[in-house]
Amino acid sequence: MTPPPASRPPLDADTLWRLARVGALALSPDGRQAVCVVSQPDMQANRSRARLWRLAVDVADGVGGVDGTQAQAFTLGEHDAAPAFSPCGRFLAFTGRRARAEQPGSVDATPQLYLMPADGGEARRLTDFSPGVGAFRWRPGSRGIVFVAWVWPELKSVQAQHRRFAQQAREQAAGRSTQEATSEMQYRHFGSVLPAGREPQLLHLALQADGSAGRLSDLLHGTGLTLPRADPGLSHFALHPDGQRVAVVHDPAAVKRAGACCAISELWLRPPAGRRRVRALLQHADWHFTAPAYRPDGQMLACIAAQRGRLHTAPQRLATLALQRRAAWQLAQAPDWDHEVDAPLRWQADGRALWFTAQAQGRGPLWRHGLDTGVSEVMVPGGWVHAFALAGSALVTVEDSALHPPRVLAYTLGAEGQPG
Repeated sequence: MTPPPASRPPLDADTLWRLARVGALALSPDGRQAVCVVSQPDMQANRSRARLWRLAVDVADGVGGVDGTQAQAFTLGEHDAAPAFSPCGRFLAFTGRRARAEQPGSVDATPQLYLMPADGGEARRLTDFSPGVGAFRWRPGSRGIVFVAWVWPELKSVQAQHRRFAQQAREQAAGRSTQEATSEMQYRHFGSVLPAGREPQLLHLALQADGSAGRLSDLLHGTGLTLPRADPGLSHFALHPDGQRVAVVHDPAAVKRAGACCAISELWLRPPAGRRRVRALLQHADWHFTAPAYRPDGQMLACIAAQRGRLHTAPQRLATLALQRRAAWQLAQAPDWDHEVDAPLRWQADGRALWFTAQAQGRGPLWRHGLDTGVSEVMVPGGWVHAFALAGSALVTVEDSALHPPRVLAYTLGAEGQPG
């Protein structure tokens, strides 16, 4: 009789919590290196440590892959997140909460922006903005960063925001009250209590050629625009390739409410003489628009559209708007395409296709929609694609399945955009 195979220890809770978790992903402009967030839980300390890891991407000879032997911890922080390479490829920005050298023993009270050389080195703090830094994007040309922050809309200056935040912190430390009063209809989003009296806005941090920080300004102050209160992030704004405009997702109604149909407007970072500061791009009482993405040539805007006026659970669809011809926006997929499109939307470098994830038969594959053919097809099947990035001929994904936890994979894109 053949002896039974050696028994393996069960995958119990303690073993599961010892596994590192792969999160957010960034790919360098040349497609040669990837950076991802790796979180390591600590059961005994009841906390998790998040650091950035660098991976070498090999796309030579038409074969893609990640060289795991060259994986290395890129940062040594405890709360590092959201890595993003600069368009010039010289820098890597990320958010984190770190020890403050100017105040021994203290740590950033809120997430701040940090910058380091793309080939490694010491990270330096770019911002000291008390309300904290949320999701961010590099400005084309690497001369600035636009980020989300919860601010008091009635305050006109960054200094006033600092003073109000410090005042609130002192009152909370004094224990005057553990309760907050708000008139906002939406004051909570799932497990998070939204900051009372504040709105999610977009701020711009100017950067010098050497990466040093310049002026910090509020882009939406005085425009009447504010990002949606439910988890404001990267799906709510996009920067034009010319670096001078930003598309903003917002509720156009005077009184903001949860579940409202959102519109997309375009804002000039520095309004040219004789032109309006804000113009509406997509707005319809029955349609909800989100996840704007400019085509690399700046001539078209893609987004996700859902007809909420007919059905509040209407599926999200891919839509496009030609910016130069003043044409009407249109749905990109056939009426019988019955999968819900998820953010983010990423343009192929040649502007001929859009990449996105959408659920199908209990899985989350990566799709490619060709604008010329009008066809959406699965590019990366299998389990679930949690994140992906495109650069040149490289495609990098974070995938999991029933067989393995999330891991980073790389593919080489062929002439027709097919991953190999």
